[in-house]
Amino acid sequence: MLRSAQMLIAQGLIYHFFGPEWSLNKSLQDEQSLHLYKNIISLFNDRSSLKCPFGLHTLLELADKADSRIGNNKSNSRVGTWFGPTSVCTLMKESLNESVNIKLLDNIKIYVAQDCTIFKPDLLNMCTRDGSFVPCIVLIPARLGGNSVNEIYIDTLKMHLEMKNCLGIIGGKPKHSLYFFGYQADKILFLDPHLCQPSVNIYSSEDDDSKNFDNKSYHCSNAGYISFNKLDPSIAIGFYFKNRDELNEFCEFMKKNSQSEYFHSIFGVSEESFEKLQLNYEMFSLDERSYEENSLKSPVRRKKSKEKKGYFDKMLNNNNLNKAKVSTSARSGSSKTNGKKISDSDDFVLV
Repeated sequence: MLRSAQMLIAQGLIYHFFGPEWSLNKSLQDEQSLHLYKNIISLFNDRSSLKCPFGLHTLLELADKADSRIGNNKSNSRVGTWFGPTSVCTLMKESLNESVNIKLLDNIKIYVAQDCTIFKPDLLNMCTRDGSFVPCIVLIPARLGGNSVNEIYIDTLKMHLEMKNCLGIIGGKPKHSLYFFGYQADKILFLDPHLCQPSVNIYSSEDDDSKNFDNKSYHCSNAGYISFNKLDPSIAIGFYFKNRDELNEFCEFMKKNSQSEYFHSIFGVSEESFEKLQLNYEMFSLDERSYEENSLKSPVRRKKSKEKKGYFDKMLNNNNLNKAKVSTSARSGSSKTNGKKISDSDDFVLV
């Protein structure tokens, strides 16, 4: 999954610096564009260096440090273990946040959605600097079923892949991640990064401006395809927003579509911050507990409890989301569906 996530982030950087109409041949004709292209690739170099924040070694070291901070005794087993979409998206965000000395990444952010929801105030707060909007890559981990993708979400996936802001989808088949960038009929198109190739010594312009490297292994001319029904249900969708207008347009589009009974949302957009929503939820939970303990609740408190419950029902209905979530045991990896273990335990299930 790390390699597939690298492809998604690389596509986001291409959108950021060159725009969606970029092509490899055009970038190599201009010396300035070639210089920028070279520096972008150097960010993914497979070596342990602060200059390569999205390189495999750097990402694994960051994951190992994160495990050590939370007291995970199995932190040394990270190499060779499976990373789910949520874990990978979080790693990419943390790696960018650590890259404070890389000028190339000064003007871009990565936002990871929580609980299949984009909290718009939180995103704007993160992406606002001196009153201006900082371009942002938005990553949305989601789970679209138990052991396979629920067919009701296939049309929604197609719609997202058609959007101009979409960077693609990372997911794949069980234990085999892929990067998806488009579709044709009922087939979804992918690139597979898991092909053994000779290592490439990449040097950024900060190391040696005159050094060249072979970039053939970073591009391919052939794509594969599989049926939507064969997708692993655990995925992450990426979007890129260059300015506030693009973000607002996207949010309005999602809100308009979510009101249709034929549209099945994969994620929602909240106008409230995560902190405020969490606070309202805690108050709602306390009121419910109090209600169980005291059946003679006053009319005033009963009215407040009803208003808070209505707040959550309204948010879920506006985003056309079902209220069902994975149980605590499922999130810990112990839940089974039809005798099979859920592959990515830290995602919510949309049913």
